[in-house]
Formats: sequence, structure tokens, C-alpha cells
Amino acid sequence: MPTAPDFSAYDGHLTHSLYYREPQYFYGQNVIVVGAGSSAEDICKALSPEAQRVYQCRRPDDNAISPLRQGRYGSGHNITQHALIESCDNRTIRLRDGEILNNIDSIILCTGYQYHFPFISGSLASLIKNTGRNVGPLYMDIFCPLLPELAFIGLPNKGPSSHLMFHQARYVASVFSGETTLPSNRQMLAACQHAKYPYSKEAIASGQLLDYQERNFTIMPLLARLAGTASDISALETLYRKLGQHRRNFPDNYRDMPLSLS
Repeated sequence: MPTAPDFSAYDGHLTHSLYYREPQYFYGQNVIVVGAGSSAEDICKALSPEAQRVYQCRRPDDNAISPLRQGRYGSGHNITQHALIESCDNRTIRLRDGEILNNIDSIILCTGYQYHFPFISGSLASLIKNTGRNVGPLYMDIFCPLLPELAFIGLPNKGPSSHLMFHQARYVASVFSGETTLPSNRQMLAACQHAKYPYSKEAIASGQLLDYQERNFTIMPLLARLAGTASDISALETLYRKLGQHRRNFPDNYRDMPLSLS
């Protein structure tokens, strides 16, 4: 759970999207959903036919997943977008732009997750840093340059994650089995320092998400070549882009509309 803003004065129901299950729980409520990612957008739309009002509090510059909208929308015509939360007083919420939202029954935080690796401690902490928002340096977002026996799979979590993790796992397996050799420690460190897109979670959150996703389509065939396996991701890339356009074309009901693959 985020530590800012301070929610200690809020006496309604405060939860994280991790624990969200069914929209019926929020029937007839005034609900704030904090965030502009996929979880926030999907939860807002799921809540719309159940809740009295749904207030999506978000950054105005974070437009990669959840588009900026004016007025009411959603199946219940009750979702509106607002600034982020500044402070709470019982069930009265002050936003950063000065707007006041009253009688808020629930707040759902769709604010992402912190990386948590308890084993990164002691001497290992001098080789690799985990800020909670970023882990590194990592060669190819996988290998610790100063301890190449340590590899991470799945840290880049935006875009076609399962496909990316598949290629990461094949590369790690080829290295650990001795079929593929990593560059020297110095070369891996240099690659980390001069990477074109050394994106942390902060960089992604600041509006570079689309660039980060584009990077994944460059990384996957590169990982396949490094692992010595053939990989054609053109069909996956085409499908991914069609899905993105489909979501933009039908923002309120893209799950229910047929997807054209032509």
C-alpha cells in the first residue's frame, strides 16, 4: 500500500486492486479508483453498473492505457475523471486541484506493486540494488553483471509479458546449461550503462510506457538469437497492435466487441 497521501484520517473502506474481487461488493457506493493503468480502467468499468458514483483519480499526463475522458461515461453513466488525492478527512477527500469529493465509501488503489526480494541483502546488496520500483543493474533486464549466476525473469512487466518471459527463460536456460556464453562482466556493465532504454518503473509511469512496450518487441527476437533459437514474433506484434487499436476504438466495451483480424 502506498504511504502517500496519508489515509489515516479516512474512515471508509480502503483497499488495493490486489484484493479486489467482485463489483457487487460496492453496490450503491461512491467509490474512488486511484490509477490510470489497466487495472484501474477495468475496475472502473466493472463498478459502473453497481456503484452510485465512480471517481477515477489519476495523473493527467498518464494517457498510455486509460485515455483521458471528459464528462460521465461507463455503462452506468457514472464514471468521471479527477486529479489525484491530496488529503482525507473522514469520508471527505480533497484533490490536488482543490476539488472536494464528499461521502466517499470506498477507495481502491490501483497503484502497482513494489519489487520485493528479501535475498537482496548483505554483500549481495552491494552488487544489485532494489529500490522497490527498480532493480539493477541487469544485463538484458535479466543477469546481474557482477554475479551472473543470479538471473531475474519477468521484471519488465508491461507489454506482452508472458511471451517476453518465455524468451527470457529460454535465454537463461541456454546460459545456465553452458550452450550460450555471456559477455564479460565489464561488457555487461557497459551495456547496462549505455542501454538506449534503461527504463525504471518511474520512467514508465512518467509517460514512456509506449516506448517501453516497443522495446519489448525488439528484445524478444534478440533474446531468441542469443539463445540460438529461431523466433518470428511478427504475428504476435501484429495481434498486439490490433488489440491496442481495438481497445482505443471501443474504450467502454472492447471486451464485448468482435476483434477484426483482417
